[in-house]
Amino acid sequence: MRSEEALYEQINALLHAVKKDSKLKAIATATAIGVDKNYIMPLFQFQNVGYPIKYN
Repeated sequence: MRSEEALYEQINALLHAVKKDSKLKAIATATAIGVDKNYIMPLFQFQNVGYPIKYN
Protein backbone atom coordinates (compact mmCIF):
# COMPACT_ATOMS: atom_id res chain seq x y z
CA MET A 1 0.00 0.00 0.00
CA ARG A 2 1.20 3.47 -0.75
CA SER A 3 0.35 4.82 2.69
CA GLU A 4 2.40 2.06 4.33
CA GLU A 5 5.40 2.82 2.15
CA ALA A 6 5.32 6.46 3.23
CA LEU A 7 5.15 5.44 6.88
CA TYR A 8 8.12 3.08 6.49
CA GLU A 9 10.09 5.82 4.72
CA GLN A 10 9.47 8.18 7.63
CA ILE A 11 10.52 5.55 10.16
CA ASN A 12 13.68 4.76 8.18
CA ALA A 13 14.50 8.47 7.90
CA LEU A 14 14.16 8.83 11.67
CA LEU A 15 16.37 5.78 12.29
CA HIS A 16 19.06 7.11 9.94
CA ALA A 17 18.96 10.52 11.63
CA VAL A 18 19.25 8.88 15.05
CA LYS A 19 22.34 6.96 13.90
CA LYS A 20 24.05 10.18 12.86
CA ASP A 21 23.13 12.49 15.78
CA SER A 22 23.89 11.43 19.36
CA LYS A 23 21.68 14.17 20.82
CA LEU A 24 18.74 12.97 18.75
CA LYS A 25 19.54 9.39 19.78
CA ALA A 26 19.33 10.37 23.46
CA ILE A 27 15.97 12.06 22.90
CA ALA A 28 14.59 9.09 20.95
CA THR A 29 15.80 6.64 23.61
CA ALA A 30 14.29 8.66 26.46
CA THR A 31 11.02 8.96 24.55
CA ALA A 32 10.90 5.22 23.86
CA ILE A 33 11.54 4.43 27.53
CA GLY A 34 8.84 6.89 28.61
CA VAL A 35 6.29 5.49 26.18
CA ASP A 36 7.05 1.95 27.31
CA LYS A 37 6.72 2.90 30.97
CA ASN A 38 3.62 5.10 30.69
CA TYR A 39 1.63 3.52 27.86
CA ILE A 40 2.75 -0.05 27.15
CA MET A 41 3.34 -1.46 30.64
CA PRO A 42 -0.12 -0.41 31.93
CA LEU A 43 -1.68 -2.54 29.19
CA PHE A 44 -0.29 -5.61 30.97
CA GLN A 45 -1.76 -4.71 34.36
CA PHE A 46 -5.04 -6.57 34.42
CA GLN A 47 -6.52 -4.75 37.42
CA ASN A 48 -10.12 -4.75 36.24
CA VAL A 49 -10.35 -8.44 35.36
CA GLY A 50 -13.20 -10.07 37.22
CA TYR A 51 -14.95 -6.95 38.46
CA PRO A 52 -18.63 -6.76 37.56
CA ILE A 53 -19.60 -3.93 35.25
CA LYS A 54 -22.94 -2.25 35.62
CA TYR A 55 -25.45 -3.24 32.88
CA ASN A 56 -23.13 -5.92 31.50
